[in-house]
Amino acid sequence: MPCKSDHMEATSDETESRRLANLVMYLNDSLDITTSEDIKEAARSYYGNAEILDSLTAYTCGKIKRMDEETLNRVVYDGRNPTARQLADWHEQHEAIDRRRLGEEKKREEKDNLVSSALSKLTDKEKKALGVK
Repeated sequence: MPCKSDHMEATSDETESRRLANLVMYLNDSLDITTSEDIKEAARSYYGNAEILDSLTAYTCGKIKRMDEETLNRVVYDGRNPTARQLADWHEQHEAIDRRRLGEEKKREEKDNLVSSALSKLTDKEKKALGVK
C-alpha cells in the first residue's frame, strides 16, 4: 500500500466543506431532496472536499433565500433542533460576510469611476506626464 497522509490535519477549507456538506444533507433531508454522493462523501470524510466548498455555499445560500417564511422557520429557525441552529448561525455569518464584500465592491467601483472620470478630463499629454494611459 502506498504511503498516505491521513495523519495530517484538515485545512480550514476542508473542515468548512465537511461542516457545510453536513448542513446541506440536513437541508436536503428537510426539503425531501436527494443528496448527491459527492456531498455525502464530503460530509463523511475527515478532509471534506474543499473543491466543492464554493458550490456548497452557493447552493445553501440560494436554497435558504428562496424559502418561504414557514419553511424557513421549520428548517432553519427551529430552536429545538441543534442542526437547524447550526444552519441558522452559518447563514447569519454568511449574510454578514456577503454584506461586507458587497460594501467593499461598491467602494472599489466608486473609486474606479472617480479615477476614470478624472482621467477623462486630462489630455493625452497630461496623462503621459502623470505616467498613466
